[in-house]
Amino acid sequence: MVKSDPAHATISVRQGSDVRVLVVDSLHSSSSAYFVRTSIILIELYHHHTTPFFLLNHNHDTMGEEVEHKDATVQLPDGVEVPAEVRCEVKNLLLRNKKGEIEIVEKNGKSKTEDPYSKYALVSKQSFDENHKLTGTTLEINSPQLLKVLKEVITFYPGEPLDFTNKFTLVDPFMMLVHYREDLRAYREKTEDTTVKMHIALLLDYLDDEAGPKGIEIKDMISAGLITFPLLWMIFKPGDIVVEHSNGHARLFQVRKHGYGESRTGGKYFDLSCSFVSYDGTKVGIAGDRLRIWDRQEFFGLFSTSITSLSVFPLKFIPASERVALQDAMAERGRRYLKIREMCVMQYHGLFLYLKRPPWDYYNENADYDGTFLPETMSGRVIIDPKTFNEEARKKKEEVSGDESGEDDTDGKRDKKEGKSSKIIKIAYYSIY
Repeated sequence: MVKSDPAHATISVRQGSDVRVLVVDSLHSSSSAYFVRTSIILIELYHHHTTPFFLLNHNHDTMGEEVEHKDATVQLPDGVEVPAEVRCEVKNLLLRNKKGEIEIVEKNGKSKTEDPYSKYALVSKQSFDENHKLTGTTLEINSPQLLKVLKEVITFYPGEPLDFTNKFTLVDPFMMLVHYREDLRAYREKTEDTTVKMHIALLLDYLDDEAGPKGIEIKDMISAGLITFPLLWMIFKPGDIVVEHSNGHARLFQVRKHGYGESRTGGKYFDLSCSFVSYDGTKVGIAGDRLRIWDRQEFFGLFSTSITSLSVFPLKFIPASERVALQDAMAERGRRYLKIREMCVMQYHGLFLYLKRPPWDYYNENADYDGTFLPETMSGRVIIDPKTFNEEARKKKEEVSGDESGEDDTDGKRDKKEGKSSKIIKIAYYSIY
């Protein structure tokens, strides 16, 4: 207890666990001696204690009410300094010029990495330009239940990180979720966890709301076996098997990635990066190829066309009986293909592809042309030598990888055109019997 002159005030210190409280009982709180004596006692206390103080004034003129002075200012004698308490934190201030005067505003000191909406299962963000036109929509998935479901359901989607341990962000039109919508619906039906059911339903409802009435029209159109060029991405799910008809024969590929592009000469196209099993003369493995659906050639304006009439389309759109028969025929043809991997001489009757190279004086700055395969028929003895073929037709060879990545690399890693004049013949292996 520290006491001052009884005629002016009584000052006491109450010790707590983390703080000391300075209590001033004063009959004349307006007296100048009160402030002087209080300041001297504060100086003495600051010199002996490091714990912060709070000043409470018991003023008898205010009927005993306790008034907290958090920012009390005391005039100290010259040459007397009070040690300042420094807080271990950052104070952010904003200096703004407001009508010619500098205004200092306290900024929120929270970390910028802290997401105030992380407690919501789904967070949809719409972006607008300066003309208030919608430029895009992103969806953030924060729900641990949904992230766990996505990790179990989505196991193949090249080009997208499938690490669903933290917040996952997708951009409109949410291709991954659209492709796996039915898988998510099936997971919701079989699970017994009510929380998981509720979160999956929330996600599916969000997708339906984003699609709106147009989404129902698109679903009905695809169910009828029709599609438009801008909506081709909806029917090509990565991992699906697609069928291509070329020169009267069918080939099967697995879709890896796809996207839209445009050529100065051919117009818009839909690009499919696919993989298939092949042999390069040394090893059997996964090779990559790119298939294209051209807008001008297979569509008429914005009108829809039959899915099965496309040069490439998903195998699932073929009736079940035809699909099984085609898969059996492809499997048998593959077994025959693997039997003739080594160089051999065979009697052949049927289709072959002749590689016609451009003339020596050919030049076109708008195209990367290294020749094209032209179909012809023949009957006679042929030499089958995949290794020599790949050495001669280096630009046209099928690069085989040892793993199942099957990444197509036709644009960057293949050798430059060599201008060989030798006649290259590619036997249509699907016609060897």
